[in-house]
Amino acid sequence: MELANERAGRRRSGGNAIKESAGEKIFAVFNYAFFVVLGTITLFPFLNVIAKSFSSEAAVVSGIVTIFPIDFQVGTYELVLGNKQFINSFRITIIVTLIGTLASLLMTVLAAYPLSKPNLKFRKPILLIYVFTMLFNGGIIPTYLVMRELQMINTIWALFVPGLISVFNMLIVKTISKRCPKVWRNRPSWTALRIRGFCIRSSCRCPSPCWRRSACSTR
Repeated sequence: MELANERAGRRRSGGNAIKESAGEKIFAVFNYAFFVVLGTITLFPFLNVIAKSFSSEAAVVSGIVTIFPIDFQVGTYELVLGNKQFINSFRITIIVTLIGTLASLLMTVLAAYPLSKPNLKFRKPILLIYVFTMLFNGGIIPTYLVMRELQMINTIWALFVPGLISVFNMLIVKTISKRCPKVWRNRPSWTALRIRGFCIRSSCRCPSPCWRRSACSTR
């Protein structure tokens, strides 16, 4: 890595370029060829599934479909898209993804920012409680009992509320927030809060890259 950086630096600065030996060129050729073959092998199952979705049932059952459709048809997609249950499931997926991601990001930042301040009262006990929940889980039955008492059974809220705050992500945001200068961390001016590319950015005096990195790292 250091050698590659040195070579790139010399090329940018106009210095004498280091000539690659024959062994390095051969290694580079085999390296590129290996990863091209590996990527093709990884891509093949996806192409096979797509080809089967556009092929007839007889061709799929006979096992002659590879990466190109045989007896092209779109009846499978018409059947799936015409199913109201599929449309409803897809709608729920989008809602849970958007609301769950934004709510989780917001709650994570709101929990991490005060815990990054060393003068917060009961800071260590609160952190210990968070870490304890990260290491030990109550299990399926206690979780179900809590969801039942909160009347979240068979509701969309049960899909993302139990995991609304990720302790691991919260600790990452807390650590990044502590890297901001103390003056900026102690004098926030929350005059705006907007969502941009699923990353929360604020107009506080802490530089935006500081919070932008922490927010993007928890997506």
